[in-house]
Amino acid sequence: MNNDSNMMAQALLSMHNAYAPYSDYKVGAILRTKSGGLFSGCNVENAAYLGYEAVETAIGAMISDSDWIEQGKLPAIDSVLFCVSNRDDAQKHFPSGASLNHLRAFGTDNTQLHFATEKDGVFETRSLEDLLPHSPKLEYDRKEQDRRSRHFIEEQQKKDSVHPAFDTPEMSALYQVRLQAFSPYCHYAVGAIVRSQCGRLFSGCNYETMPHTSLHAEGVAIAKMVNALGPQARIQSIALITEGQAGFPCGDCRQKINEFCLPDTKVTAINTDGEQLTALHKELLPHSFGASCIHSAYKEQKKSNG
Repeated sequence: MNNDSNMMAQALLSMHNAYAPYSDYKVGAILRTKSGGLFSGCNVENAAYLGYEAVETAIGAMISDSDWIEQGKLPAIDSVLFCVSNRDDAQKHFPSGASLNHLRAFGTDNTQLHFATEKDGVFETRSLEDLLPHSPKLEYDRKEQDRRSRHFIEEQQKKDSVHPAFDTPEMSALYQVRLQAFSPYCHYAVGAIVRSQCGRLFSGCNYETMPHTSLHAEGVAIAKMVNALGPQARIQSIALITEGQAGFPCGDCRQKINEFCLPDTKVTAINTDGEQLTALHKELLPHSFGASCIHSAYKEQKKSNG
């Protein structure tokens, strides 16, 4: 890998911002697309261990923030730089098979994976094919998906008007990010936008790479918030948009929200016709399981062990 100080700096920042209170192993990742775009992400854990790996959040940012819809084709990943804190343990924490499959969806056999630490720089380079040999071909036709994506956008643009509920900048951003969704299997496009406690907005959409292998819009938006603000970031409010019936987050996403919510975090579900449902997160996930449960159990265990 060429000495790219910009990629290294961004990967390091992502690593330092990672949220890993349960494994205590932070990872930052930055990917470069073949068109030169850079998208970063960090690992984001939660008490139920249903978190996202760094490369998954970087791909989520790529799908949400790139201009792939306008270009009429999916982005292709040229290389990924992973930054870890400890070289000795790095091989134990190579991307999981699930993350490698996410890379396979948007990369090639020649996609290069570089592993680095702040102290040593890049210490190992592997190809995607090397880490995921003889992997099955994707079940969707990329050209056909590109065509469907263009059709999806064109159909949205043909509408005479967008509901007045989306007139504000925040709601307009929510409406637009849903159009970035990549859902070739479920055909259910979702957008989400998080307002952090400090007032910044982070948007995300869902993406799929295989049946039942996906990142949800809420999780992508939350991961982008953590990647930018660090592990102390908190959610003031979160909104999501779907077509058809307005629906609140699934149980998995409620658990992700729970990790960063405030006592008064508000959740809004809205559909493309402007119909809204609003609730406090604590109403959606009462008697929640979180970090306090794990920490109290750990204290009890230490006490019993003398």
